[in-house]
Amino acid sequence: MMKNILFIFLLFQVCSCTTNKYVAKTDAQDFGKLRAGKNYTFFHENDLKTKMMISSIEKDSIIGLRNQDRTALSKNTIWKVRKFNAAGTAVLIGGIAGFIAVTAVIASTLQDIGKVFTPPQ
Repeated sequence: MMKNILFIFLLFQVCSCTTNKYVAKTDAQDFGKLRAGKNYTFFHENDLKTKMMISSIEKDSIIGLRNQDRTALSKNTIWKVRKFNAAGTAVLIGGIAGFIAVTAVIASTLQDIGKVFTPPQ
């Protein structure tokens, strides 16, 4: 049972590390959620993935720094943009650690209570 709960928390943690900031099917060329000076992961043509910090958003392209090189991506080829969510991940990991600690203390206490109330044989 504990392994199943731990697996669900781990799966949830992996999913919460990133947030979709743009999806081509739903946002229809609206890149308004993206901000200059922030790091994003861009998914574009042929399943290519580009991680870069945005320096500016132009009419037809997004310009940024990738490995200290200036890079421009065409807005027409971008199908998804994700942002890493460090704060959410830290809170989630802390919550999982707290849950595991409390569960271990409760299990240990219940085991000790069971030993006290078990009649001698």
